[in-house]
Amino acid sequence: MNDSQPPTLVQEEPHTPPRRTDAANRRMPWRTWVLAGVSAVGLGALGYVFLPSLIGAHPSQSAAERGAQMRNYHDPDGQALSVNTVMPQRKTLVKSLEQPGSLRPWAQAELYAKVSGYIKRLARETATPDVSPGKSPPTVPLLAPPTASKTPLAQVASAMGVRGVPPWQPPLKDLGSAVKAGEVLVELDVPELHQDVTQKSSLLKQCEAELVQARTNLGLYEAAVTLQSKQLARIRELAAKRTVTDELVDEKQAELTVAQSRLANAHADIVVKEARVHVARDEVERAKILAAYTQIRAPFDGAIAYRTVDEGDFVQNASTGQSRPLLSIIDIHKVKVVLQVPEREAIFVQPEAEAEMRLDTREHWRLQGKVSRVSPSLDTQSRTRQVEIDLDNPTGKLLPGMYGEATVVLQKIENAQAIPATAVYSRRGENFIIQVIDGVAQRQKVRIRYDDGKELEVVKLIDGREIPLDGTEELIVSNKGEIAEGQRVKCSRLAAR
Repeated sequence: MNDSQPPTLVQEEPHTPPRRTDAANRRMPWRTWVLAGVSAVGLGALGYVFLPSLIGAHPSQSAAERGAQMRNYHDPDGQALSVNTVMPQRKTLVKSLEQPGSLRPWAQAELYAKVSGYIKRLARETATPDVSPGKSPPTVPLLAPPTASKTPLAQVASAMGVRGVPPWQPPLKDLGSAVKAGEVLVELDVPELHQDVTQKSSLLKQCEAELVQARTNLGLYEAAVTLQSKQLARIRELAAKRTVTDELVDEKQAELTVAQSRLANAHADIVVKEARVHVARDEVERAKILAAYTQIRAPFDGAIAYRTVDEGDFVQNASTGQSRPLLSIIDIHKVKVVLQVPEREAIFVQPEAEAEMRLDTREHWRLQGKVSRVSPSLDTQSRTRQVEIDLDNPTGKLLPGMYGEATVVLQKIENAQAIPATAVYSRRGENFIIQVIDGVAQRQKVRIRYDDGKELEVVKLIDGREIPLDGTEELIVSNKGEIAEGQRVKCSRLAAR
């Protein structure tokens, strides 16, 4: 080759990759594309779930806070970690419990019959008809129809020209009628009990008369003993002078002994007669008590909730097991709100705790009260603790059976330094906060005094001492899992909520 000739340039054609034929394309499995798509979705979901926990997010954070936290995850300059911070806020922290509850009467009693018998009389209202001058009393039409044979009462009324039988008795006390403590509500007709009182009273009088007779006999025997003693003394004087024989002295001595025995018997007879009198009096009292059971009285001031009997009904003794309640009396000058508190919150409910009741049918009512009574144990079936709240009811508008929602204050801390729940994290069973001091993150162990799931009150644990927050601490609420002790951070303070 001549060196003077320029070299011949061989132009290479660009490499063209072999084009896949349709058969090659068909050999690409479609499952590969599906698997790739599923993997991408799964990785995205795992990042959404676990990334907030890696950077210290808390479930109670809002979407805006999480967004700010994700945007500030790393400082743009790469020198300090960007974090969100908050300051403690001084406020009153209140932890409360909302639980459904129902109203019950202050007192309730179902009245039964102690003895069997017919109902002779029921209590009646005290109101009387208006019979002022110039106004005729109301009349009640005769029960007998005009075509029917008239009863003797109707015949007498017709003969006297009376248009009807006057209602001389006021209406019976029934549902809603007011009653007073000790008022006779039902009177039973049990004549044998009253007859028993009369019989026992007669026996008492007989025993008392026998006691009087025994005391009279005692006086006679005492006089006889006195006489026999004097006679014996005179006989002994005569016997000493040999005026009478010794046999006469012995006779008088025997007579005195008999008189003394009779006197002793008289004393014993008085004791027996006195005992009989006591027994007879007890029998009379017992008979009177049984007879008093024919009158059923109101145990307290209140109102009749229901009445199940009428005059003339026969009622059984309560001990027979076949009886029924005659009346139910309730007292609603106060009402009780009864709650069943779950086991988890049961230990926090204390007497005198503030409470509020909101009724379903009276949404605008806010009934203020305090916890009055707390059960000392949990119900073995429901695992709940019964709590009662007393409410005054002077107008009677609060009705037993009403249902609503009760709010009970479980814990209340005045002037607390409140921090959000996202400012605290746990590690190996201990709780920590991360403070920012001069731009440096420092971890501090704390103890939680109050926690309602959203806000906390904590105290710092330093050398075994509890030191409360003073409100100047700047606490990190984001990226806590990525922060090392002494790491420099760039703070973005969140507004207080």
